[in-house]
Parts: sequence; C-alpha cells; structure tokens
Amino acid sequence: MVSCLFFPLIRFIMIYTYKDTRPGQHLVMVPISIKSIEETSVIRKFTLLFLIASILPLLLLCLFYLESLHNDKLPLFISNLKPALLLTVIGTGFGYWAMRKIVSEFVRATKSNRQAFSKIIGQDLLPTSDEETNELFLLIRTFNEIKSSLEKDIQRLELTKQTLNSVLLKVSKGIASAKTLDHFLQLIIETITEALMGRAGSIFLIDKQEFFVKSSWGENSESLTGVRFKTDSPLFQDVLRSKGGLIISTPESILPSAPSQVSGFLEFPLICCPLTVSDRPVGLILVCGRRIPEDFQEYELSLLNNVAAQATLAINNEELKHLSRIDPLTNIYNYRHLVETLDYEIHRCKRYPEKLYLLLVDIDDFKAYNDALGHLAGDALLQEIPRAMSHQLRISDTICRYEGDEFSIILPQTDLQGAQTVANKIKASLENSVFEKKITACIGIAEWSEEIDRRELMFKAEGALSQAKKEGKNKIVVSQ
Repeated sequence: MVSCLFFPLIRFIMIYTYKDTRPGQHLVMVPISIKSIEETSVIRKFTLLFLIASILPLLLLCLFYLESLHNDKLPLFISNLKPALLLTVIGTGFGYWAMRKIVSEFVRATKSNRQAFSKIIGQDLLPTSDEETNELFLLIRTFNEIKSSLEKDIQRLELTKQTLNSVLLKVSKGIASAKTLDHFLQLIIETITEALMGRAGSIFLIDKQEFFVKSSWGENSESLTGVRFKTDSPLFQDVLRSKGGLIISTPESILPSAPSQVSGFLEFPLICCPLTVSDRPVGLILVCGRRIPEDFQEYELSLLNNVAAQATLAINNEELKHLSRIDPLTNIYNYRHLVETLDYEIHRCKRYPEKLYLLLVDIDDFKAYNDALGHLAGDALLQEIPRAMSHQLRISDTICRYEGDEFSIILPQTDLQGAQTVANKIKASLENSVFEKKITACIGIAEWSEEIDRRELMFKAEGALSQAKKEGKNKIVVSQ
C-alpha cells in the first residue's frame, strides 16, 4: 500500500528521465533500443527507478520511527513494521515485474514494426550514428520517409489521373466526330503515343491468321505500309496471351522472335497490349521508344489498356455494323446496305453532277433449278452467282442481295453505255459459268435523275426487270 502511493511520483520521474534532449522533440515514457533486451539500458534504468522506489518507503519508515520515539509510540511502530515492510517488498517487486513486462512488449512490437517499415521503404532501418540507437528516433525517421514516398506516389497518381482523363476525353470526342473506324483508330494511336511520350505507335488487326497494320504514327511508321505477317510470331503470341499486356525494356529478349517486317520499326523500351472482343483476340496496340530516358511503368500500361478498351469497343461496333449489312448465305451486302449506299450515292450526285445507274438481276427459272436439284444446290448456286458477277465489276461498284434470287448492282459515275456493257458482261458470264445446270438471267437497268429519289429509282429498276422477264429469258431492258 505504501509503495502504491509512490507510483505517480515514479511515473513523473520516468517521464522527465526520458525526455529527449533535442529541442522540439519529446519521446514517450518507454524509449526502446534496437539492441536486445539483455543489452539495453532501458531495463537498467527501470531497475534503478524501482530500487529508488523501494528505498523511499524505508526512509519514510525511519521518519515514522523517529516520530514514534518522540511521541512515545514505539510499540505501535514495531507492531506495524513487519506488515509495512512486507507490503513494500511485494508492491515494489510486482511493479518491477509489470513494468519489465510492458517494456518487453514495447521492444518486441517496435522490432516488428521496424521490419515492416523496412519492407515498405525498401531498405534496412539501421542506426547511422550513436544518437540514432533509440528505436523511436528510427521510427520517426521511417515515418518521415514513408510520408515522403507516399507524397510522391500521390503526385504520380494525380498526374496519371489527369493524363487518363485527358486521353479518355479526347478519345470520347473522337468517337463522336470520327466518320470511319480508320479515322478513329488513327486518332487513338496518335493520342496514346503522345500521352506515353513514345516515339512511334501502331495498331495491328488480325485478318485470316495474319496481322496487318490498321493505323500507325510516329518515326519510321511509313515502313509498316502494306505489311502483313503471320499471327504465329512468338513475340505477338506472347502479347496476345498476356491479357494485361507487356513492357519490354531491352531488345535482346524479343528481337530474335520479332517478324522481319516490323523489326525496323521497333524501338525500346516498348509497351503493348492485346485487343480482344469477348476473349477473342482481334489485334494489338503497340507504343515503342521514349522521348524521355525512362522505362515504361505499370500505371502507363494500365493507361494503354484503358485506351485499348475504347479501340476494342469501336472495332466490335464496326464488326457488328458490318455483320448487320452482310447477307449470311451469299456473304455479300444485303438490302439494308443497298438502301444506305443508294442514299449516299444520290446525295453525292446531287452535290456533284454525276451519273448513277442501278441494275437488278433475276435468275431465270430458279424455282425449277431448286426443285430439280434440291435446296442445298439452290443455296450453292446463290453463293456462286455473286462471285461470277463480281469479276465484271469495278472496285467502286456495289453488289447486294436484293431478295430471293434477285441481286442489285450500284454503278456510280457510269453512263448508259457503261451500264449496258456491264449488264451484257454479267449476262454472258452467267451463261458461260459452269453450274450443275445451265442458267440465264434477266437484267433491268434504271438511271437516277434529279427528279426522283431512291425509292423511285428502285421502282424504275423493278419495272425494267419485270419488262425483261415478260419479253422472255436472258433479256436486258433499260427503264424509260
């Protein structure tokens, strides 16, 4: 009981005993050394304090003894001496054990924290001078280093966020303004190459087990014009399998496996990631070389993946758009594409004084062919006819499936004589083609004029085709 009265005094002494001498810095009441507990001076200091705490009650007992002699109360003092001494010894011993336990826990916890902080900042926390043997001083220094490192990370993340927002904003505007997929992908590769401070960039798409260059920008990009190479290239297979992309810093690891067609374009470091639609690879995007003396970082790869997602979305939309305009049986354009193309050509003819003709082709006796040879043979014939006719057309001409066994052909920038020549070539081609049975076709020709629209042009072509079929088989009629 007597010893417990002095614990506040002991704590007060301990606090001021361990006050740091450096101005403006105060340590907590339990300073911890990086030395082992057996070697540390902390325990020795606590031992001294508790010895003092044990002596103080004895001094008080002496004062009480002197007072008892003066007041003739010596028997009372003697009767209370043994319990007081016993309580003093027990209280001091228990306090010493408890404080030693606390100090040991602080030492253990601080050692664990030191190891954790060493992993965070990437270096060992060892004292550099005698004054740094205090573990808490090391922790303060460590916290300052961690704070500095986190501030740099925050600044980098803020810069990355601003760059990402800027790039995505530009790409989003590009989606709205780009007229074609080619234009949009060109905008993407220019934007991301600039954002990553690359020297050059390119987007490769896959077509029939081959890569071809869809868009490129920067130094030596002209060397990629018309380049095609197999998708089994080890370099690009690694990229396609990586899902998240790759950062390659040195040429030694990939140049031997790079296709010879692109080896002159590649610079290092380079960063690339795949373009995938529903886990199906459709291409890859690549940025190579840097205008600054630094390697690409993981956050830049994340930025490239974000932009690649936008490119993939545009490619997927273009594929869906293309599929919506393709006839699944004949693999040529369908009626929807015919309507859109006619609208576009008529609008162009109104702006520029040009001629426009529409041909409708109908296979003679197709029902009899189908009934005689079966529906599969009829489907095969419908697939072969567009191939036979396409050999007689220009690149600017468009062939579409009209309905059933009828096909339409748009002939821009063509006069009547040119339209009749094409019709005669198609008629002769079908006559001379080798099918399971000989076939012929009737063809109706209609000319667009400023007085009519797309519907009326199609109506004129249907009228000419009907007239040709009335006149007999294998006929060509021009609408009047």
